[in-house]
Amino acid sequence: MTSALAEYLDEDTANAPAGLGGTPLCTLVRGLLERGHRVTVCSLDPAVRDRVTLRGDLLTLRFGPYRERHHMRDGMALERTAIRDLIRESRPDLVNAHWAYEYALGALASGYPTLVTVHDWAPAILRHAPIPYWAARQFMYFRAVRRAPHLSAVSPYLCRKLERVVGGPVALIPNAVAPSWFTHEPRELNRREPVVLSVNSGFTSLKNVASLLHALPLIRRAIPGCRLTLVGPGFEGGGAAQQWTTTRGLTSGVDFVGAVPPAKVCGLLAQSDVLVHPSREEAFGMTLIEAMARRTPIVGGRESGAVPWILDGGRAGVLADVHSALSLASCSVALLGDPALWRRYSEAGYHRARAHFSAGFVVEEYLNAYEVLLAENR
Repeated sequence: MTSALAEYLDEDTANAPAGLGGTPLCTLVRGLLERGHRVTVCSLDPAVRDRVTLRGDLLTLRFGPYRERHHMRDGMALERTAIRDLIRESRPDLVNAHWAYEYALGALASGYPTLVTVHDWAPAILRHAPIPYWAARQFMYFRAVRRAPHLSAVSPYLCRKLERVVGGPVALIPNAVAPSWFTHEPRELNRREPVVLSVNSGFTSLKNVASLLHALPLIRRAIPGCRLTLVGPGFEGGGAAQQWTTTRGLTSGVDFVGAVPPAKVCGLLAQSDVLVHPSREEAFGMTLIEAMARRTPIVGGRESGAVPWILDGGRAGVLADVHSALSLASCSVALLGDPALWRRYSEAGYHRARAHFSAGFVVEEYLNAYEVLLAENR
């Protein structure tokens, strides 16, 4: 987070805490700063033992401690208290908490008007990772969303889930693509040696990359020059995905890249011909809107949470049955084998991203929500 916002700080950030904020938060913060708003970001970092503050003209970053191990033994009491105290020291007009766990609970405890923005659906995570850690996380999640008088969520799928829990309306405010991601010139399909890209946070049942690996031989049977690039933690050379693939004889045509910085993902999207997103369920899907901004056509799940909405019901991307390797393969081959169809989805995705997921649009939605929050708390 710190490196993404360093240009707004007056201090050297070479040895500063990195912070735990992600791309959606940094894009929102940059948009607010560019409109002249004063912003304080309160975050946590494993390298911090007490507190650290970095300052700029309009931006302040405050960091508290984050325990990398055993933090759930006390329900993250240390982390929740740190967030509460950092907010109270900042004395803001309002708070926008972007993580419905320790951050939301700490923000709500601060006593300041708070909008809790929800980015995930905890029961889906627990269903695919049924371990005590995520059971405790889910308890924190529901405690936070039920306490929050003001909620927003990043997709209609997530809004509907939350509205059934809280019994009231939840504002829809999606995540945004940073302006630098948009490719304004039309692209062309590489028909001879196309590249299929998949970007996922882990080789897990939820992300379902195994179905894509089973689909690749079917894709290469139709398009022999096609290759698959796998990006994200767990997809590095020698990692969990490569070990699984090797034991099943599915490594042909696969490039294991692993975790890379956002700028590298941006470049890989520009060099790829199709993004296949085989996730079984998504509360949003940042990779999807980033691919749309880069004019890279998408194959995603027709029943994968927010994915059909992001892809405009199949008008801005191809919807497949992600549980079926044959469906993933046939949808990918249809795009890679038809330049006119490929170009249509390339353009449709780009224009949907510009209209619904641009930073300008999303920042205005947040500013409207902040006005409502302040009006109700005056």
